Amino acid sequence: MVRTDQPAQKPIPFNTPIVGNPWHDRLIIWKDPTTWHEPISSWLMPMVAPRRKLRLKQRESLDLCWDDSEWMERLDGALTDPIEDVVEKLAEDLGSATLETYHGCRVHDAGVFHRDGLRINDPEKLEAEIRRMVRDEPALHRFSDTVESMIAEFDARDRDVGRIWLCADDRPQLDRIGHYALYGSEWILCVFDSSARPALREIGVPTILKIHIPFERMRTVFRKAFAEKLLQEWTRTTINPTGWTPKIDFSISLLENVPASMVVGHMHPAALKDPFSGYALRRSSREDCPHCSSDRITASSALGDDAAIVESPMPKSSEGGHGGILCV
Repeated sequence: MVRTDQPAQKPIPFNTPIVGNPWHDRLIIWKDPTTWHEPISSWLMPMVAPRRKLRLKQRESLDLCWDDSEWMERLDGALTDPIEDVVEKLAEDLGSATLETYHGCRVHDAGVFHRDGLRINDPEKLEAEIRRMVRDEPALHRFSDTVESMIAEFDARDRDVGRIWLCADDRPQLDRIGHYALYGSEWILCVFDSSARPALREIGVPTILKIHIPFERMRTVFRKAFAEKLLQEWTRTTINPTGWTPKIDFSISLLENVPASMVVGHMHPAALKDPFSGYALRRSSREDCPHCSSDRITASSALGDDAAIVESPMPKSSEGGHGGILCV
């Protein structure tokens, strides 16, 4: 079980009055329950049977893992409508809200996303980028004679065509799936063999983009899945008030470009765990890019201190964590 300590969340009374649409123009941040716990309490109130409220009130905490399906069973037993209908209704009502999401990448200047937005997967452009990298990056010159055969033999060329993947929680990207920011495009990484990894780690700066995506732009399957996550976590923290929110590896696939107006910031992690090296900790030699302003905000990278350090040219932050730079 993975968790991050936060101030204890107090359950919201079910008699909380509903004023308008609780999701209208609301920004939902998964790791910050204050952005969604109270609205769910208000939204659920008409659907909870008065005589069944006790199922959501415990004198003692339940000994269940945070992702145990019994949390949803508990909620289902307190509702007047089937849980499937409630999940579907929440997914629909979230259409007027926005979700904070994240995208890991490695670029020379993150300003390109603030100017041009984030583009869908296009194999032709990715192939052109590989040729450019082999031509312009000295550490990759040795692939000059084989780059065309590498591209031709890549059997997953059309995977994720026309898609962009975003995450609802940045903590896994800073922890167990750090390869996106360590090595850049997974598509490009797969075209090269493993001997290219040290060179790819030196091109650009590890970057986590912060993107605010309206739920109305998401497909129904992702809205329903996230609605279920919210309801399950709401039930757990209502029955067992805690001071932490679980890390979730929840991905969202979009089928359109993300405009620059939705890219609201980016961070350069000081260190990331490398899944290709037993999750050893790799520290970055750079924590900024040309777009970064002089007014830098140290941001927590949510990394544990128990990882083996492979490279350590950069010191830890003064707070003892593995800081990064949050740029806006």
